[in-house]
Amino acid sequence: MADAVTIDIQGDKKLIRKLDRLERRTARSIKRKGLRAGSSVLLKAVRKAAPRDTGNLRKSMTRKFKTYGGRNVIVIVGPAWPKGAHGHLVEFGTKPRATRAGQSTGSMPANPFFEKAIRASLPAVNVAMTRKMKEEIEKEALKGGR
Repeated sequence: MADAVTIDIQGDKKLIRKLDRLERRTARSIKRKGLRAGSSVLLKAVRKAAPRDTGNLRKSMTRKFKTYGGRNVIVIVGPAWPKGAHGHLVEFGTKPRATRAGQSTGSMPANPFFEKAIRASLPAVNVAMTRKMKEEIEKEALKGGR
C-alpha cells in the first residue's frame, strides 16, 4: 500500500526516559498497548476511506504486531490476503494493459485512499498512542515498576 510511516515518540522526553527505565518486558507491553490504541484509530480511518465496490477491501483491513530485538515493537496496518490482495492496485492504479492477443483491458486510475487516511488520522493516532502509553506508565509506577 502506502510507503511505511514511522512514528517516533520524540516530543515527550519524560515519556521516553520513563520507557527506557522500565524492564524490557514491561516496556514492550506498554509499547504494544500504545500501538494497539493508535492502530485502532488508523484502522477505523482506513476502513472508512476504503472504496465500497464489493466491500472486500474494506473488510480485509487488519493489523499485525511484530517485535524486534526485544524492545522494538511495530504494527503493520493494511489489507489481508486474499480479500485485500488487490489493495495495491486500487491505491496506486494500473497502467494500460493488454492481453497476449493485443486486446486492451484498460487501465485503472489511482485512488490513494490509504495514504489520505494515514495523513488525516496521524494527529489522532499520535494522541491515542501517547495517552495510552502515559496511562500504562502511570499504572506501572503505582505498582512500583518491575
